[in-house]
Amino acid sequence: MIVKVIVDKSLQIGFSETPWVNEIDFTHATGTITERLFNFWYKEPKKYSTILLTELLGNIDHNDTNAIYELSDIDWHLLKDHHKEKFVKDRNILISNSNEAFLYGLQFTSSYHLQERTTIDVNNDFFNMSELASKFIVVWDNFDTTWNKKYPHINFVRTDSFLLEAIAHVDNVTDRWIKDVNGTVTNTSKTKGGSFRDYAPWIEKIYNFRVGYEQFIEKNLSNINDKKHDFVCLFGFQKPHREDLWNKMQVENMQEFNIVGSYDKRFQNALYEPTDTNTFVRNSKVITNDRSIAYEWITDAKVWIANETWWEGSNAGLKHITEKTYKPIQYGLPFIVNGSYGSLEFLEELGFKSYRDIFGDYIVEDDFIKTNKNIINILKDMNNIIDRNEKYLRACALHNWRRLLQMSIEQRLNSVEAQIWN
Repeated sequence: MIVKVIVDKSLQIGFSETPWVNEIDFTHATGTITERLFNFWYKEPKKYSTILLTELLGNIDHNDTNAIYELSDIDWHLLKDHHKEKFVKDRNILISNSNEAFLYGLQFTSSYHLQERTTIDVNNDFFNMSELASKFIVVWDNFDTTWNKKYPHINFVRTDSFLLEAIAHVDNVTDRWIKDVNGTVTNTSKTKGGSFRDYAPWIEKIYNFRVGYEQFIEKNLSNINDKKHDFVCLFGFQKPHREDLWNKMQVENMQEFNIVGSYDKRFQNALYEPTDTNTFVRNSKVITNDRSIAYEWITDAKVWIANETWWEGSNAGLKHITEKTYKPIQYGLPFIVNGSYGSLEFLEELGFKSYRDIFGDYIVEDDFIKTNKNIINILKDMNNIIDRNEKYLRACALHNWRRLLQMSIEQRLNSVEAQIWN
């Protein structure tokens, strides 16, 4: 069983004592897999035991060898060293942050600038004392295998939390879980799916959409070379790799003839096609809805450019696939990834087509500037590329949608849990 450990703040160092956390967005650093993964997705929440850390520290013999004791990454990071040593020794420990690639919280990298700061400092002390544990397990959303080599005693488990969002989209727009149970039409899925009406309400206008969604994808792909825009490219918040690609697009005047936009005002003159779901209210604050999808982005563009969260050459060993790349898969569009080296191979390992055999290996290791140069060259030749590969492009996009159809959230959650207990 997984036991959630409740940490008294008196056992932790203060924020002012650790400069590392000064740039962290703590909303991304406090999640645990018990609450933000398993109990977020399952309709019937699981019940997990809890224990006070003071109770564990006060009784050195209190160590259930069949239990795994879970802390969030920020609770682990702030724990005072002498308490950490006593807590971890000979116990099964789980440190989790189920939704982000950066285990110690997501830094405000949107404050980084192309000409000032393009690398991220890595906290090399984060896993100190992990070797004292009987088992030490880390759950996060990073696929960078160099961490396994650096810390061979740690079991790194990947959640693929953004893939779960994409699978939930499949559940939202199809009837695959709708069954007749004793004369009653019932959704038989054990997991939650949310609603596409929150991010793409236009789907409801597709005729008989729960049956006709794949036909919509096929029809949208059938005229791919006749679409009026070569690509859609949404930048989100400014980051070094996005800023560089934006600058390169301006040199080629690409933003004038394509769907290029951002809600970050630092991208001056970037057009952002509004949708009726661009914002939502959370805790009385208006929040940008970064899951929002406009109909025109899908129907008027030939290719989707995914400006991923982490950039190649960040120096932080961050390898991450988010909703930015899964969106074109969900809606049946070919895509290009402006992200980390290895991203395309990772997608292939999941069973998706990465389009490497069409666009080439354009992501250059440790160099997002060369990567963006390659992307620009691809975009400049887009019409010729599609002319030569139109049938195959359509087949790849349809394959990716159908690959999503083969997956289920429950299947992925079971895989995470099995790896934790491995």
